[in-house]
Amino acid sequence: MFLFFTFLSLTTIAQNKDKKITIQNKNISLKEAFAQIETQTGYSIAYEQSNLNIEKKHSLSFKNVTIDKAMAQLLKETGYVYKIKGYHIIISLQDNKQKTTSNDTQKLTQTIRGIVVDSKTNTPIEYASVCIIEDPSRGGSTDGRGNFRINNVPVGRYNIQASFMGYRPSIISEVSVTSSKEVFVEIPMDENVAHWLSLPNVSV
Repeated sequence: MFLFFTFLSLTTIAQNKDKKITIQNKNISLKEAFAQIETQTGYSIAYEQSNLNIEKKHSLSFKNVTIDKAMAQLLKETGYVYKIKGYHIIISLQDNKQKTTSNDTQKLTQTIRGIVVDSKTNTPIEYASVCIIEDPSRGGSTDGRGNFRINNVPVGRYNIQASFMGYRPSIISEVSVTSSKEVFVEIPMDENVAHWLSLPNVSV
């Protein structure tokens, strides 16, 4: 049964990746283009806003192209690359790769701790799921105060995701883990109004 559902999940992901994208706009920003890709494919796009110029305008003419072709064109000559993990498209600097030059470096680990909060009220969200996208086995749940802790994380760069019923999944991109000190991450989450509206006898 587990293998059956796994097969269905992988098939669905593959089908979504094959979805065609159409964007025809002579004055559109990367941010707007990413939003259209998310709408047309069902994927979420994660990136570090402070480094990537998402407001720069482009003239785009995509008609029934694949995700790979669209993303390659959008990131051309930006110095950024992308990779697809499940339903997430993760954008990062081309040279931001985890470097392990020796066995000692490979053994270096650190702790990631943080808090998950409601983006509007800043109220801690308890029992939210938190994981490292590159290695979902590393993670856990927030406590009664919204705090979480992930131990023994190898030195490198990671994307941290938080998820909880009634909220949209939230991703903090390119979290740098070094051996010198613990990493603290605050993850704000936006309420998913559509989720509550879909429930019977619930009004928002």
